[in-house]
Amino acid sequence: MASESATQKVRPSDRLIFYVTHTEPPSIKGVFEVVSNWRIATVLAWADEEETGELLYRFQVDVRPIVVGNVNLRELRKELGFIKDKAGYAVYLRGTPANHGQPVPEPDCQTIIQALRANR
Repeated sequence: MASESATQKVRPSDRLIFYVTHTEPPSIKGVFEVVSNWRIATVLAWADEEETGELLYRFQVDVRPIVVGNVNLRELRKELGFIKDKAGYAVYLRGTPANHGQPVPEPDCQTIIQALRANR
């Protein structure tokens, strides 16, 4: 699910925060570490690709889970400094990479990891 821009910004050892859209309540489902360089995709990897039988995402990267769980983003947003507009929080979760292409600050990443661990 990466664009060429993401391949230039996301590197090994970076962390990815997985926010799943269209959930109620809006939820963060996990934090993963990038463990490889980007490569051109040759295999269908996502459900929508398998449904269509077409390669939809040109680039792939390997990741390792740091923590997987479920955190209500509506509740957690109050604690996250990178979300400046607490009412319009969804704008910070759009794009690849999200947060307007900026890294999530380390304290916010730790807050998310701790919340996921507490809610496993």
